Amino acid sequence: MAWGLFLDNAWRVRVALGSSGGLVLGIETEAAVARLVRNDVPRETAEDLIAACEQGFVQALNQRDDDGE
Repeated sequence: MAWGLFLDNAWRVRVALGSSGGLVLGIETEAAVARLVRNDVPRETAEDLIAACEQGFVQALNQRDDDGE
């Protein structure tokens, strides 16, 4: 449930631009947290769940593909 809400609501991405392209710093998660809270998930739990989704998503986006380098 948390991952689905994260994907549905995580469309604002914070990016740092550099010479080798962009580096994703984070994602706007408040809408996803709010939806979990509206579905009776305690706020602290909702924030933890969405933060875990954000961390994995950011890490995956920033991973460099070593093939050909």
